[in-house]
Amino acid sequence: MKKIFTLFTMFLTATFASAQCHYVVDMQDSYGDGWNGASIDVSVNGSTVANMTCSGSGSIDSIATLNGDVVEFSFNSGSWDSEITFQITDPSGAALGSYGPNPAVGVFLTNTSNATCVPTTVNVTFQVDMGLVTSAFTTPEVNGTWNSWCGNCNPMTDADGDGVWEATIPLLSGNYEYKYSADAWTIQEMNDPTASCTNGDPVYTNRVLSVGTSDMTISTVCWGSCSACVYPPQAAVGVNCAGNGNPGLVFTDEIDPTTGWSGDIGTGNGYWRINSGGTTSSGTGPTAAHSGADYLFFETSTGGLDTATAITPAIDLTAGGTDAELSFWMHAYGSGIGTLRVGASTSATGPFTELYSWSGQYQANQTDPYYQVGVNMASYVGQMVYVSFTYERGTSGVSYQGDIAIDLIQANTCLNCVAPSALTTSNVTGTSADVSWTAGGTETEWFLIVNGAGTSQTSTNASLTGLTPNTAYTYQVHAICAVGDTSAASPASSFTTSCTASVAPTNETFDAGFSNCWSQDTADTFDWTVDAGGTPSPSTGPSDDFTGGGNYMYTEASLPRAYGDVATMYSEVIDISGLTNPELRFLNHMYGDAMGTLEVDLWDASTGTVVGNVFTHTGDRGNQWNEELIMLSTTATLVQFSITATLDSNVNGQTWPGDMAIDEFGVREAAANDLAVVAAAVASGCDLTATEPIELWVVNQGLVAESAFDLSYAVNGGTPVVESITSTLNPGDTLKHVFAATADMTADGVYNLDFACVLSTDNDPADNTMMSSAENYYTPMAPVTMGDTICNGDTAMVSADEYSYWYDAATGGNLVGEGDEIDVMPTATTSYYAEAAATAGHFEDFDSYNVGDYIVASDPSNWDVWPGGTPGGAYDMQIDDAQGNGGNSLRVDNADGTDVVLEFGEAFSSGYFYYSMDMYIVGDGYINFQEQVTIGAAWNMSITMIGGVLNVDVDGASVLTGAYTATNPTGNPVWNTFEFECDYSTGTWEVFVNGTSQGTFVNADPVASVNIYPGAGVNYYLDNVEWGALKDDACRSASRTEAVVTVEDCSNILELAKGDLDVYPNPNNGSFTVENSVDIVKLTITDVHGKIVQSINEINLNKVDVDLTDLEKGMYMINIETKKGTLTESVIVQ
Repeated sequence: MKKIFTLFTMFLTATFASAQCHYVVDMQDSYGDGWNGASIDVSVNGSTVANMTCSGSGSIDSIATLNGDVVEFSFNSGSWDSEITFQITDPSGAALGSYGPNPAVGVFLTNTSNATCVPTTVNVTFQVDMGLVTSAFTTPEVNGTWNSWCGNCNPMTDADGDGVWEATIPLLSGNYEYKYSADAWTIQEMNDPTASCTNGDPVYTNRVLSVGTSDMTISTVCWGSCSACVYPPQAAVGVNCAGNGNPGLVFTDEIDPTTGWSGDIGTGNGYWRINSGGTTSSGTGPTAAHSGADYLFFETSTGGLDTATAITPAIDLTAGGTDAELSFWMHAYGSGIGTLRVGASTSATGPFTELYSWSGQYQANQTDPYYQVGVNMASYVGQMVYVSFTYERGTSGVSYQGDIAIDLIQANTCLNCVAPSALTTSNVTGTSADVSWTAGGTETEWFLIVNGAGTSQTSTNASLTGLTPNTAYTYQVHAICAVGDTSAASPASSFTTSCTASVAPTNETFDAGFSNCWSQDTADTFDWTVDAGGTPSPSTGPSDDFTGGGNYMYTEASLPRAYGDVATMYSEVIDISGLTNPELRFLNHMYGDAMGTLEVDLWDASTGTVVGNVFTHTGDRGNQWNEELIMLSTTATLVQFSITATLDSNVNGQTWPGDMAIDEFGVREAAANDLAVVAAAVASGCDLTATEPIELWVVNQGLVAESAFDLSYAVNGGTPVVESITSTLNPGDTLKHVFAATADMTADGVYNLDFACVLSTDNDPADNTMMSSAENYYTPMAPVTMGDTICNGDTAMVSADEYSYWYDAATGGNLVGEGDEIDVMPTATTSYYAEAAATAGHFEDFDSYNVGDYIVASDPSNWDVWPGGTPGGAYDMQIDDAQGNGGNSLRVDNADGTDVVLEFGEAFSSGYFYYSMDMYIVGDGYINFQEQVTIGAAWNMSITMIGGVLNVDVDGASVLTGAYTATNPTGNPVWNTFEFECDYSTGTWEVFVNGTSQGTFVNADPVASVNIYPGAGVNYYLDNVEWGALKDDACRSASRTEAVVTVEDCSNILELAKGDLDVYPNPNNGSFTVENSVDIVKLTITDVHGKIVQSINEINLNKVDVDLTDLEKGMYMINIETKKGTLTESVIVQ
């Protein structure tokens, strides 16, 4: 809580330790990361006296009051109000209310204090810092409602002369307004009506004060402010040579780059870092360097060191005399700014003597200019010295908002021979440059050092020749005043020679970054970017460069990019005069469902005109690098290429899945002999044979015909099958070769094939191999079926132990129905034939694990953590037995902060899909279905279960609501079964709760996983999780199994009163219930072979629970004997 006055801390710890004077606020945050900007304002008798907030998972705060005070509480909203709860008790200890989640914003409670504390006279000490007052004054005073604003009734004194004036005044407990003035109102402070310590009145803006029952001292404030005075850092004043030489610069460093520095300089958090532009955190740091391109800053985001030191190169003060000063430019913006300490030592490893320190924020905004700080170093004159900049993290404010920055570090001393200055570079070409400087005094000789090599000069300018193109050069100049009297080096200056034409063959890999000889178009929408590894967006862009471990150039298509945006870059100029058959070779990667267009144009660099387009492609080419070989037809000897990316969008209007990339861009001599493998055809399907054909396509990319080469393939790393080609393949033609030797793919599974083209004279063997794969999908065995016996006119049920398609013939015939059971009504004994279909699915009841096991760590084949997490710890979920639905269950609780995913292995969008789960909902329930195999890439739908209401959202809109039983009559949660079924032929979903349909909705988007996410308020237990999928192209059994329905003539048999029979659930996991309206006398259960597996006698009840969990999964027949007849029913145990 930010208290306006320190008296409340004294109240809480002293006077009111035992008195009943305090309102107490107990605050919680369910996620544990604090209130994220939310707070509670507390006012007493109309004056705001406190602002309370919660850090971490919980905080307790209080406010002292007097009897009869009117206390008002107001809630200020933050970023995550759904995580917030709090309770308030009055001074007597009585609860006034419990609030949240999502407390009402604004005033929510007004109460008259029943505190036992009453007004008394106490001594109040006022303190005001007058150090920044620019008006003339003699004696400050404090005026307020207690002295009727009398003027100089309460004068203040400054006994120690530190600029802070004080006055101690006896006041009764209560609330007052006051302000500081001087010399009987000759001047008065002007306060901000919106500031925390004022009354908010824009006309009569006064400070507010609440006086308790014990002596108090008000914190020192600056005149006209609620805070202490912020004095500027120590300014640079220059050196005083007092006739002993002249001021001269002996050291300068603009952090471009930090050559020669040492210490805690790196790239991570908690280190000094080189940077240009803004820092990575909002609300802190500068927006750019003070001068030059870079600056040095400490990154205060979580991690790394709490104290870090950066040490300068050696600063040479050996030639100095009388005085010396270090100066640097500092930017200290952010509520979490800590302490910067500047030290000096004659050793780079210290110890360092502290010369200056600064603590806290100085700049008010990121865009505010740097401030130049000066540090006297006279005691180090005549020595070689190192300066340390040590930063200690702050302990207040927002921790990551403490990025302090320094730039342009310089040292000046008194010199007899002053170093030259104002170094200037001009007329830079690829091989030459002119440099000049301003003399430090009257010297007539200088020593110029360029990249470590020195030459004597007799004028203040020099022409440098024989330089290397596209190379960085740094130079410094020493003044030679007399023999043995040479100045320190001037500040360094740098330049880079321009590019000359690269001589073909060339190959730009971008592994050294974006070449200085390449350029970005300034008239397009955005730029190409150097990258390594994968691009930020899923399901688009490469995962690495072409060769692995290097860089590539790509266009980032995420926001703020939009449809039609264009990025163009230009290659270096390439001299192709030495090539007979110039060929452009480059790699492109165009993967994503919003892929746009890539164009490459050829330019004549001598004239700056376009020769023509040499490559264009639009749309997705798959997740792969594609090699392009393009013969160049031009008379130009100096050529250049423009590479242009134009963004497109997908069916959802999104551009982000459109990251395109290029790599290895260059021109070379076209190969005379160059065969390339471009495609392979290998079948995937059901019931593959031992003679599967293998096909390979080869193109002649060379300049001559080829007629003697070998083609081969190897299956799963086996011995290659090699076949020789003797026919002629002309330049530019493609050969489609079907191998005479077929492949045996009868076993179910994946087959990896390695292809090769072997030409002994091939100039580019890199494109002579290819990998491909095929799969013989799982084909189920013929199902086990069960028929039925009925009276003519009744309905029969035939069933199978797997999902099946039912026909009226053993082969061919007509489709009768599908499913693991169907109802039929033949008029005569009839055979039905079941053809099993392959299904995918998984069932989990968590009973095979130990309590405390982590589900992802235990079963990584089916479960995964949310991206960025690690299985088996804080990101995983634990098995629990507290609410087992007949055993263990999975605890899903917001307090655990975990987030796991049940994966389906692929994205299903055809056929049928089914998902079921049992939930014991203590708080709220929540899951969501993911659309893509890549977790987090796209949401299919979100489902909430809150207070007995089930809601399904698709794309943020509710598409179905239903009901479930939240609690039993005693108010305790109960188990509910939720089922979600989709027929993808229409995209129709149907939702069931405990077997009762809640309605349907249409959503044809695919499903690839279910995310068990415990958001705010979520707390439940999960059990019996099951999913299943049947795709339209699922493999089917090679044969069918017969199920016979026997139809009997029952016209002469008295109808048995069978009653209403129900077996549920069916299918089941072995535990089920048999219920009939007529009492059951005996149950006999047999397997598909007729063997009795269980018999229950002398029941005489209408409801029986059956347990077959110790038996194998499959189909069983139940013979139910009642007092009025015998019934037969089938049951499937899964």
